[in-house]
Amino acid sequence: MDESLHSRELHIKAAGQVSPIGVNMEGNMRFAALFIRGTLLFGLTGAAQAAEEPAEIEEIVVTAQKREQAVQDVPLSISAFTGENLEAEGILDLQGVGRKVPSVAFTQGFASNASVLTIRGLSAASGGDPTTSYYLDEYAYGSPSLGLAPPVDLYDLERIEVLRGPQGTLWGASSMGGMVRLITRDPDASAGFGGKAQFFGSGFEDGGENFGGDLALNLPLIEDKLAARIVGSYREMGGFIDRPDDEDANEVEHQNYRVKVKYTPTEQLVAEFSLMYTEDAEPFGMLVDLPAENRSAASINTDFDSEQIIYSFSFSYDFGDIVLENATAYGEWDEYQLFANPFFIATNPISVDTFSQELRLLSDGASPLKWIGGVFFRESDQAFPLEFDAFGVFETDDFGTTDTQEWSVFGEVAYEFMDGMWEILAGIRYSSEARDFVSDVTQVGLIPGIIPSFQIFEERSETFKTTNPRFNITFRPNDEVMAYVNVAKGYRPGRVNYAGPIASAMLYGITGVEIIEDDLVWSYELGTKMSLADNSLMLEAAVFYTDWQDAQWNVGLPLGTGIVYNAGDIEIMGVDIGMNYQTPVDGLSIALTANYTDGEWKDVFNPVTTAVAPEIASGMTMPGTPEWTMRIGFDYVRALGAGELNLLASANYYYRDEQSDIAGLTAVAPSMDIVGLTLGVESPSWRVVLFANNLTDHDEVIITRQALPVVANPREIGLRVSMNF
Repeated sequence: MDESLHSRELHIKAAGQVSPIGVNMEGNMRFAALFIRGTLLFGLTGAAQAAEEPAEIEEIVVTAQKREQAVQDVPLSISAFTGENLEAEGILDLQGVGRKVPSVAFTQGFASNASVLTIRGLSAASGGDPTTSYYLDEYAYGSPSLGLAPPVDLYDLERIEVLRGPQGTLWGASSMGGMVRLITRDPDASAGFGGKAQFFGSGFEDGGENFGGDLALNLPLIEDKLAARIVGSYREMGGFIDRPDDEDANEVEHQNYRVKVKYTPTEQLVAEFSLMYTEDAEPFGMLVDLPAENRSAASINTDFDSEQIIYSFSFSYDFGDIVLENATAYGEWDEYQLFANPFFIATNPISVDTFSQELRLLSDGASPLKWIGGVFFRESDQAFPLEFDAFGVFETDDFGTTDTQEWSVFGEVAYEFMDGMWEILAGIRYSSEARDFVSDVTQVGLIPGIIPSFQIFEERSETFKTTNPRFNITFRPNDEVMAYVNVAKGYRPGRVNYAGPIASAMLYGITGVEIIEDDLVWSYELGTKMSLADNSLMLEAAVFYTDWQDAQWNVGLPLGTGIVYNAGDIEIMGVDIGMNYQTPVDGLSIALTANYTDGEWKDVFNPVTTAVAPEIASGMTMPGTPEWTMRIGFDYVRALGAGELNLLASANYYYRDEQSDIAGLTAVAPSMDIVGLTLGVESPSWRVVLFANNLTDHDEVIITRQALPVVANPREIGLRVSMNF
């Protein structure tokens, strides 16, 4: 089997976001405008010197609308990256992907396996369920009250799709900001035995050493009918945060293993089974003491370990003009968290089991009428025990569970007219989500007469129902240009509050927060996509307005307590732009993305909220989201002599504006500039690359989580070797 490394040259190389270091944003935008103009002029004037016409940018086929389409034909804001592209760039995690997508902000959590992606300003860090949904193949990843991105490995993926804006009609709950889909590579029964591998070694500036390896094998079992694909990844990342008794304490060990089997007994029937196992061990997280550039932590001790296993089964049967598709999946996720300092210790072992089932029918043919309809069921059981010991003051044992059952029915209908120049689409999803909540809290006061002892047991059930429509009008005057209007609703299910947080809120006059109702967004988007210069230049732009109603928000109270409730309404406006250009200069491609997002509180329901949390006030900027992000990337491939060797070179630059803590505007991480470089040589069967990440060694706070600072990985320089066989 020949998995040519050369194929990555023609894939879309999204990059994006530029701003010169140390220049204000007005200057940045002028620079960006001049840079884009200069880049295009450079490419055009370089045509006379180029040996060939510019190469086309190869299509990426996606299934964002649950049917195969070229990414440029999808009338939505979507970014897609092939697995080959990610491997060529050395991207190992979702943080690297997020920097390539406009409107996406990556929020590093307390640990490397506890991170959040925010899309278009809607952050799960605000409290409650996720605001971005994640799918691993057909598995709907996630659970109530946890908005974490999955700690998965990105080696040997078919592609990643990132959709921006609400996707509640086809993809359901918690897709109110957008959705991330990770599609693993299929086995190939028509090819022989073969595979690929890669190895890397690197070191952090003033930190530990890193190394790891990946292996993917294609195993044909029955010619043209049955095959398996086995993938394994292992990484050890040396630490760079020093503790009084442990240098480079935040080392990470990561393991990921996948098996995927594909069976095609006839042309009509395709069935797949997959298993994925992931394990992360992180004896200390990412928190540091100030000043951040010291990269040290003495005030708190943490520990984070996680393990997950996912089984999925899917099949499709083509009846001719109608296709039946099934997706069944089950996942178990366990995580252990520890926080401690000289005054307290808290342990939080989380356990989540999730089963999902979806059946759908969709049209398949050349008819101008296209439709899809289906039913979806998901059951999730979450255990969230917490043991807290404030030494000499009190001990608390809090055992909470949330059991969820969701039923949904959905459908979309689209119709093309005037020879495909226009298309109108309407869709709707109805969901009913029943949740059973249990809280069992026992506190033992260790100071008689001052700190009380008590036990509170609560058991409650609530059902949350919602209807989510979508409307889309697409205009295609020719094969190169598309414009669209998309109006969509997304939602996040509600929850309940318990006696403890309710009592704390009542002390400050906040009442009526026993039930956290659904929050929802209405999104209005106008966008365009263009494929120009014989498909060597692809441009996209979108403007959007989001009306976030009844926003669930974690409101901080005095004395360090907090409570999540529907705090008010938020409005968010923004602009996304993107460019991919395979220039006339042979082998040179350029990619640019940029985003502007402006969000503010439109209405706060209870004036007491503003009194206890001044950052939550009508007219105030919404915390937690940077105003500007920009990225630009250059890739260059040039033949070395008359042989089969190529020279590889790439450079990328990422800028993110300052970003406040979701819990308030007082803890603000400064703007961030990250530079990456690679230089290497490749043949049809191997590649050797020298790489540098965070070349300028940005060492300031990149984000604060509940006023606790988190820093970026320091400068990393290393060598990566890849091969096919």
